[in-house]
Amino acid sequence: MKKFLVATAVLTSLLVAPAPASAATTDDGTRLVAVTDQATHQIRLFDPKVTDWSAPGAERWDWKPTTSNGFLPREIQRWGVPTDVKLRKDDSGGYVAVVSDSLGLAALIDYPSGFRRWATDATLGGTVDANPHSVELLPGNIVAVAASTGGFVQLFRTGSPPSPAGPKFVLPGAHGVYWDPDRQVLWATADHDLVELKLDRMTHSALVEVGRTRLVTPSGHDLAPKLGDPDHLWVSTDTAAYLYDKNSGHFTLVIDAGLKSISSMPLPNGEQVRTRPQPAWAGDPDNWNTDTVEFGGIDGPTRVVPNGRFYKARVWSSQRA
Repeated sequence: MKKFLVATAVLTSLLVAPAPASAATTDDGTRLVAVTDQATHQIRLFDPKVTDWSAPGAERWDWKPTTSNGFLPREIQRWGVPTDVKLRKDDSGGYVAVVSDSLGLAALIDYPSGFRRWATDATLGGTVDANPHSVELLPGNIVAVAASTGGFVQLFRTGSPPSPAGPKFVLPGAHGVYWDPDRQVLWATADHDLVELKLDRMTHSALVEVGRTRLVTPSGHDLAPKLGDPDHLWVSTDTAAYLYDKNSGHFTLVIDAGLKSISSMPLPNGEQVRTRPQPAWAGDPDNWNTDTVEFGGIDGPTRVVPNGRFYKARVWSSQRA
């Protein structure tokens, strides 16, 4: 996604919709799909078993930062172009979601209450050219933010006040981050490479590069585990998507098209969930969004929300491998 220049996104609602009880069924086999909707400026959860996502009951939960769920006005101003969301478990085993936004906000929220756990402005009040594109939760409840325009990955402590955990790791075009619990590394995509980063053993506050693989095609984008298969990752670029073998370092072409996001249902299902950008709408400069989530293979089923502007879609699971 190109740098977002217009920071005047209007928040259309001041209240978070109540989380239905069904929203809490996350890791019991009832898999929902989360989207970052830049039309409504929300994180939205949909049920893929419902074929019409405009129908009542298709949408199971939505969220954005408000004063009602504990966010400060200055934090809300840094939200409006959501770029990433992941369901995770914190160090105590509770469900949380980590979110990021192009305008600068990175946050950790309770799920399904949506209440603020922690938040920071990755632009440091507009003084840093950041454009957060991806976010991840690491051990110790540390949050990693990948900033594409800023060209860095930054760790943040989730205490109060929020503060960087260490120096930025410089990574031009940083777009995706994923914590690998088996290898204890943070994977990150960049302009030309897939990078493996470890936490500094002494301080757990700095990132140390331990591996780097050249991408087959440039402009790395999304990054996600193939759930149920700890040896492989999904990796997308501006022109293609691949299955990456962590052991051999080999990329296998999955689809010859640029995807803004790719993830998959846990095995044995394994169904892919993808977004690919549509041509810009009339009068709308964005060319990175879509109103459609794709499932399965190239000609698999789709789910459409008219007037939706989905940047990413994620399988809603706290599984990491």
